[in-house]
Amino acid sequence: MRLHLIPDPELHPQIHYSPLLDLAILTLRCLSSAIFGYYLLSEQISLAFQHLFNGEDWMMATFLAELGLPRPELFATAFVVITGFAVIGMIVGFFTRLCALFLAATLGAILIFTLSVSPTLTPQSILLYLCIYLGIAVGGAGRISLDALLLGRKSQKEDSEVDF
Repeated sequence: MRLHLIPDPELHPQIHYSPLLDLAILTLRCLSSAIFGYYLLSEQISLAFQHLFNGEDWMMATFLAELGLPRPELFATAFVVITGFAVIGMIVGFFTRLCALFLAATLGAILIFTLSVSPTLTPQSILLYLCIYLGIAVGGAGRISLDALLLGRKSQKEDSEVDF
């Protein structure tokens, strides 16, 4: 038995399902992640390259060094790379709930530790992104995503193998 957060029209004909809901989820997922990646992640990637190759100061590595991590530049770089993969996963809809939870945890940590990672990332915008990503983590990516495509194929394969 699978849990459907968005009602399946075949299983529940009394509930009206609108395909525009999936389009709205896709738009919200893609635009929020693209804007988040452009304004926050692109700056951190350039700072990481400048820190690793030119030896310039990077606030994220300095913060992690103050926490007592042994190789703060390694952890900071890995964090930026994983965040980049999470943003890409959100845009294409692959492991969307996991990516949304990771991004929400990231934003929560930025909010709690008051890290200044970007001038455009104010507490209000952090809360906005946090609400969006928590909503996607709870509700899922919608039917226009790689998750739905892969889950649909797996479900169809399982349904065809079951004989009554």
